[in-house]
Amino acid sequence: MVPQDAARPQLFVDVGKYTALTLLFCLTVALIPALSFITLAFCPLPILILAARHSPKVALASAVVVATILAPLVGIFEAATLVLITISLSIGYFLAVERNLSFSVIMASSTAIIAISLIIFGFITFQATKVNIVDSQIKAARKDLTTLKKEYKKEYEKQGISGDQIEEQFQAIDDSIKLLAQVVPAGVIIFSIWVSFLDLIVSGYVLKRMQKSFIAPPAFKNWQMPWFFAWGYIVGLAGTFFSGYLGAYQKIGLAIGMNFLVVFNLLFLVQGISIIYFYMDKLKLHNAIRALGIGMIIAIPLISPMVAWFGLLDVWFNFRKIPIEA
Repeated sequence: MVPQDAARPQLFVDVGKYTALTLLFCLTVALIPALSFITLAFCPLPILILAARHSPKVALASAVVVATILAPLVGIFEAATLVLITISLSIGYFLAVERNLSFSVIMASSTAIIAISLIIFGFITFQATKVNIVDSQIKAARKDLTTLKKEYKKEYEKQGISGDQIEEQFQAIDDSIKLLAQVVPAGVIIFSIWVSFLDLIVSGYVLKRMQKSFIAPPAFKNWQMPWFFAWGYIVGLAGTFFSGYLGAYQKIGLAIGMNFLVVFNLLFLVQGISIIYFYMDKLKLHNAIRALGIGMIIAIPLISPMVAWFGLLDVWFNFRKIPIEA
């Protein structure tokens, strides 16, 4: 056993090193939002290492220092959001390991924490600045599109593309941008799911290297969504296709349906790919063939909806005969 006096210098070194690393990750999220789908997942990691090596109290103290330094640099609201996510995911993972919780439970909890934190941040920012972040980004994108159309119109005409065709192409892009504004909630959920999953995978890998207990994810071939997720898909279909019967609430019904459909279609697409991978594994196909098959599913628009339906039907038919308790 290491004497307390001998362990103290190592504690100070670890706190300084991992506090700086956490601050670096948080600053990267704030200053380069385009990379946040990766960097946000790494923010809780140094705090988790401190909790595993020393104690949750040390980890919390480090997070407080990060918040104190971060607030003047990026603003109190964004700093509070980042530190809340960092603390919740790191300490939450540490406690989940101690209580032997399942991967799915901690995944759902982490996703909820990230999504709620982002929604609160957006709401507080709007109340404080009266600036709708989503609306301002959509307007900026449409303005850029107009500029782009003017710049490339002559080039397209030189290539023999008529003015009407050019207008149709840019109108389709403009419609897509407008559509994105309606599915922002779905985007937040999907972003939260991805960040949560990446954080759990990276955290488990690091703790395994440290020879500490960790939460192992199930094998991809055995991934299966809870049966009640099927209702989310059904609500999405109903809202999308029957919103015309809602009268004054048509737009609200359509927006709800589209958001449900985007989220649950993606989840069941993943489950459908998991089923296909299960049979690929059963047939002992080469990894290159598996990668090619999955790539085709994702790349070809006609295939992916069918695979998503395949995943949805698995909720009732359990094609892989996975035990219910699994």
